[in-house]
Amino acid sequence: MKPLSTAWTKHLKDPQKKKDLEGAVRNSTAALSRLRDLLKEEESSLSASQVSQPDNDASWAFRQAHISGERARIRKMLDLLSFLGD
Repeated sequence: MKPLSTAWTKHLKDPQKKKDLEGAVRNSTAALSRLRDLLKEEESSLSASQVSQPDNDASWAFRQAHISGERARIRKMLDLLSFLGD
């Protein structure tokens, strides 16, 4: 069993509440696995939308920065779900 990221329980002080939340997260594998798959699809879609810079497009850099930020957020969320395996 892969370890659960401490981000899931860092807000909890009570050890029993931490244990309960960890159990709830680990028992939600069907929903969380589907979420992971959706995030991977979205990441692939974003990767496909990155294109080389056109000559006269002033907003290109902003779009690319937005896409990069979206991909970074997806990677962080996938890291939270890494306990699921692949």
